[in-house]
Formats: sequence, structure tokens, C-alpha cells
Amino acid sequence: MALIRDGDCGKPEAETSGWPDGWSDTPVSRLGRMSMTRRRTTCRTVTIVAAASLVALGPAGSGTAATARPSPLQQDTDALHAEGVTGVSVTLETPEGVRTARSGVGDLSTGRPVPRNGYVRIGSTTKTFVATVLLQLVGEGRLSLDDTVDSWLPGVVHGQGNDGRRITLRQLLQHTSGLPDYVGDVVPDLSAAGYRENRWTTYTSEERVAFAMRHPPSFAPGTGWKYSNTNYLLVGMVIKAVTGHGWEQEVQDRIVRPLGLTHTFAPATGPTSLAPTPATTSSSSRAAP
Repeated sequence: MALIRDGDCGKPEAETSGWPDGWSDTPVSRLGRMSMTRRRTTCRTVTIVAAASLVALGPAGSGTAATARPSPLQQDTDALHAEGVTGVSVTLETPEGVRTARSGVGDLSTGRPVPRNGYVRIGSTTKTFVATVLLQLVGEGRLSLDDTVDSWLPGVVHGQGNDGRRITLRQLLQHTSGLPDYVGDVVPDLSAAGYRENRWTTYTSEERVAFAMRHPPSFAPGTGWKYSNTNYLLVGMVIKAVTGHGWEQEVQDRIVRPLGLTHTFAPATGPTSLAPTPATTSSSSRAAP
């Protein structure tokens, strides 16, 4: 599950990309891992957003532009690039303003710099959008946070001690369900070779839930806390069960379009899926992104 945002690093609304956490209802492989291993023949760009609530980084120092020492932010950005990341784009949002830095290239074949306004995956930030949709449905009286998963997805969560009859929607949102994560099954090898082997493999939501159900729960529902992507994959499935539409369309119709987030969309499947498509950007389209 992941949305994509126009990552204009000169604007405070720039978002960050991320890999494994925010996958729920998009094929896992096309989220791509922004790996810090060696460079490959295809370009990888990491975008980082840091929200500093108390202090901002100081100025780079005195002296002329030609002799000024790189700022700490630029030094850290260059350090990420030196670790093997092809391109790095960083935005630091603070009460004092927005600071940006770039390092590396955005295109290995041409040497083009990392773009200032490129699209980036916002990863698990997508969970916030999905949770908002579910809470809106609660506010509309179409479901309750105390509903069980099984009441909306009968028989989906079962096996190895997992029981959707005992897990509420509230527990999915709060990561207190105890459900195991499916990520280790769909991406068993986190090496560069494993990434290349699995990057375009796709799975349905039902298949990923089935992967998770191979494992026992971490704890009884409501007795602990553990982050699991399976929780929000199920939230997306519940949204579809209630509305008849995928989470992508509901996010588009309820949040993205009303707020005028014209450069935020859910990507399609495939190697060029970072590019927006008419179905994801048109103000009149009702098709799921």
C-alpha cells in the first residue's frame, strides 16, 4: 500500500519515500527497495524528510560561496550517496524554514542530477490516509471500530491460531491485533540479488494475507503491540468490503481530490509506475488508481 507524491524538495509539502512498511494494497515488488548497497544499472533515489520540532540546522558558515564548507545537512546527504545510493534528495522541515540537499545523479546514463521535483513513494505514510478513510466510514455509521475483522472479511483471518473473530478493526489500526507480518514471505532475501529477483513480482491482497496466516500470532489480540503491515492490508480490504471500491479510489475521492493534492496518487504496476496516469490524476475519474 503506497501513494506517490511529487517530491518538490523546495517546498515544505515534500514527502518521503519508503520501502517495506507501507505496502498494504499495492504489489510488493514495485515499491522497490531504496537499498544502500552498490550501484546498479538502474537509478535509485532516496528522499528523506526530517521534521525537526525544536531546532534547525545552523548556516553552513562564513566565507564566500566558493570556499564555504558544505552544511551538515549536505555532508550527511553526501555520506548516503557515498554508501552506494545512486541519488539522494533530502528535505528538512523545521520551524525556521525548509532546508534541502541533493547528492548523486537521477539518471546513470546521462548523469542528470537528482531532480528537485521528482515523484517519490511515501511508503507507510499511506497508512495515515487509509486510516482516515476507515474513520470517515465510522463517522458515517457504516461500520464500527469494535466490529470484528471476520464480520467484514469472513474466514480470511484464520490458521495457526490467528482468528478474525477475535480481532477488531480498532486493533488493526492500533497494531494491537497480534497478526504476523507477511513481508518476510514476499521478500525473503533483502540482498541486492534478492531485490533484483523479486522486484517485479506481484501478489494480491488475499495472497499476502494467506502468507501471513502461515505464521502464529505474536500475542493474543489486544494484549500487546507490534507493527505489522498485515493490519493495514486488512484495513484496505475492509474499506473495499464496505464501499465496493478499493482503498486507492476512496483515498482519491475522500482526501486527495478534495484537498487539491494534484501530485499525489497511487501508482500502477510495472517498472514505469512512478509516472502518474490519467486514472490517478483526473478530477473526474472514478476508476481505482
